[in-house]
Amino acid sequence: MDYTKLNELKSQYGDYEEVFNSGDYDKAADILMKVLDVIELEYEDKRKAGMLDNDLNVRKSEGTDTIWLCTNHIMEYYIYAFYFKPDCDVVLSELPYGEYYRSYGDLCVKSGRYKAGIEAYSNAICWNPVDLDAILGLAECYKYLNMLKRYMIATKEAYRLCCTRATMARYYRNMGFYYLSAYKPEVARACYIYSNIYYKTDNADAELSYIEQALNQETPKLSVKEMQKMFDDEGIERRWYYGRDRIMNDVAEGTVWAKKIRGKIQIHYFQDGKPKHRKTLWYGPQMDSSTYGTELLNDIFGLGKHNFSFPKSINAVVTSLQAMTYSPEAIFLDYFSGSGTTGHAVIKLNTEWKTEIHSC
Repeated sequence: MDYTKLNELKSQYGDYEEVFNSGDYDKAADILMKVLDVIELEYEDKRKAGMLDNDLNVRKSEGTDTIWLCTNHIMEYYIYAFYFKPDCDVVLSELPYGEYYRSYGDLCVKSGRYKAGIEAYSNAICWNPVDLDAILGLAECYKYLNMLKRYMIATKEAYRLCCTRATMARYYRNMGFYYLSAYKPEVARACYIYSNIYYKTDNADAELSYIEQALNQETPKLSVKEMQKMFDDEGIERRWYYGRDRIMNDVAEGTVWAKKIRGKIQIHYFQDGKPKHRKTLWYGPQMDSSTYGTELLNDIFGLGKHNFSFPKSINAVVTSLQAMTYSPEAIFLDYFSGSGTTGHAVIKLNTEWKTEIHSC
């Protein structure tokens, strides 16, 4: 895209947020439509990063041309490379075109135009196949259209991209809705309980209350193993990439093994034919993100309960920096800097070590 059209596009989109916040969704939609019309003309011959097949599977786009990828943040480039393994050059777009389509999809949902929302979210996914919000938005459109099978497929496509307590909780709430609609209240109840284990929400609590009233039965105290057994029977994902079964299988095959080095047990494994050292898993009460993340920040700033979304434990970040820091003048780059925990950890380290480590 030439710079004249690029600046024109920026100017057209410039008033969108102000108009949207005013509540004039029709005008906001008109602004986005003008932007999307320009995008379609400029990039109709470009190979976008992804595609949706007829079964709603998100796949790498077909072809041999350079891939155009539009990310919300730089880490999505690495996520895309991991899952889709592009075999050609990948170019990052100048503007967040995927976000434009996703925003238009959000407007369609607000105005009840769910079929238009499906098209908008599908285009957003083509620009960015690892955009979790676009995939979940697509699922919501199918939900409102009562296309429950496609709702479930889209939700399952989102699973591998869920990497926070909030997104994992949303995944299980979505699955709970599906099974409730499929007249399997026991499975739905387990999904909502499991969702609250990740992150407690009013939505999940309300659904559990509804099931209680519908069945005239109090919510039972299900163990994690009982719920996971239900999930396994229904084919509901519940594991990270490495679960106990996979580890034990890899040990039996000799691809994972343990060594005692200087009195400590280290886990090793093969990757691309080369032995690697598995990183340590840190756990314990000092790593709790509620006590040493949310509550700590709220105490520092004197804020209410929900001012920061899921900050990490200060102790977890300090431990991570200690594992990487060899120089007393190290510099840590924080790509996101949401609640400032990295900067806080650096200050804590400098106080304890009398160093001049920097965070930016």
